[in-house]
Amino acid sequence: MIELMIAVLVVSVGMLAMVSMLDADMRTNKTSERRMDASAMAQSILQEAVSRASVAGYAGVTLTSQQPAPGGETFYQPLTRFGGSAAATAATAVVTITSSLGGATSQAGSSSHVRVVVNWQERGVPKQVELRGQAVTQ
Repeated sequence: MIELMIAVLVVSVGMLAMVSMLDADMRTNKTSERRMDASAMAQSILQEAVSRASVAGYAGVTLTSQQPAPGGETFYQPLTRFGGSAAATAATAVVTITSSLGGATSQAGSSSHVRVVVNWQERGVPKQVELRGQAVTQ
């Protein structure tokens, strides 16, 4: 009878350890999924920003996901929840376009540096993905 109780105790401890590992694995997968989503959003925004930065006069601009681009057109849609769970929080993005000439505007033949930062919070911890690109002004 004692042997049976010890066996049940050992199996119970083993099962608790497995459940704990499963929980940690699920959290890690969700974190990875959010980082991949943020990277994909940043890449999409970077491509749009680089194409806009190639137009003369578009440098010297900082945009966030809550404000329109110069001229009032939609630069990109406001970022929404990502990660596929209720625990995911809204992401925000900041796009900065600066001229390599150091001025507020770019000229034909010059280049512009584009920086995209996507921020979000995960379990109260701030996270971010940053991508940089360059565009030659037409």
